[in-house]
Amino acid sequence: MSTSINVTQFKTAVSELPSEYLLTELERMQNALHHLERSNAEMLAQDASDADFLLACKENEQVMGRTRIRMQLIAAELKLRHAHEIRQELEGVHL
Repeated sequence: MSTSINVTQFKTAVSELPSEYLLTELERMQNALHHLERSNAEMLAQDASDADFLLACKENEQVMGRTRIRMQLIAAELKLRHAHEIRQELEGVHL
């Protein structure tokens, strides 16, 4: 049974969090990806035919895929907010 939230729930949660938190979360996720990628490389370098290593690498790849999707959703939310802020600033500017 999976305890992770679905994409819709994640998007809703992201929309309610402050931008500063989202930026910190992006950094944390990027760091997590780096460690998972390194872990996979180390396991495969040690023994690319080990069934346990291959299973762990597959699981890591799945986690990395979900993490990348979440990072994209956070980035999209931040871009949306930024665009909204720019529109608000430009409303008072007469060109």
